[in-house]
Amino acid sequence: MDRQAATVVPLPTDGRLRWTAPADSGAWELTFIRHAYRSSPTRNDNGDDGGATKDGYYSLIDYLDPVATDTYLRIIYEAYEKAVGDEFGKTVLGFRGDETDFTGVSPWTPKLLETFQAVKGYDFKPYIPLIFGGQMTPEAQRAKADYWDVWSGMFRDNFYKRMEDWCTARKMEFMVHLNHEELMMSSGGDMIKNEGSFWRDMRYVGVPGVD
Repeated sequence: MDRQAATVVPLPTDGRLRWTAPADSGAWELTFIRHAYRSSPTRNDNGDDGGATKDGYYSLIDYLDPVATDTYLRIIYEAYEKAVGDEFGKTVLGFRGDETDFTGVSPWTPKLLETFQAVKGYDFKPYIPLIFGGQMTPEAQRAKADYWDVWSGMFRDNFYKRMEDWCTARKMEFMVHLNHEELMMSSGGDMIKNEGSFWRDMRYVGVPGVD
């Protein structure tokens, strides 16, 4: 397969791929990629045994989607506002988030391709198979770097900024502990893999936090 000429096609609605390799085209590799909502491992009480297990099966929210963030604010934060909103900025000085990251998953959102095209000026689809497996070409490495640049910018704007703006409008601060800040400069780059750019995220965090 010529990895610089990858072709991406949507899977038919019946879930069956019908494809024939061109004659005399050499060896081909087929990669099936799907988008599933997953978040970092977190505790939940939905297990059969009733225990609070920590896993990534029950997803939180799509951090890259501003509608998801606004829904979270409406359901959670605005419930507190109705109950104790008179104390916002006085007794209640802010809200705290903990480990908002993408541990063990590749960040994705339905509008990522559209945003990528607008920000980078080219179509990301042909590079998706190269990013998630196989040998990387220099062109694919550039596309992967662009992918990280785009999703980390979406993370900043569509989650952190909206959370901080909501708090600031009510004379409060948004405080958050990211994940693996202490490993930001490590060879494994755990913090970068989980949350993209530390400095982008913290741009819209009123008070840094750690646990």
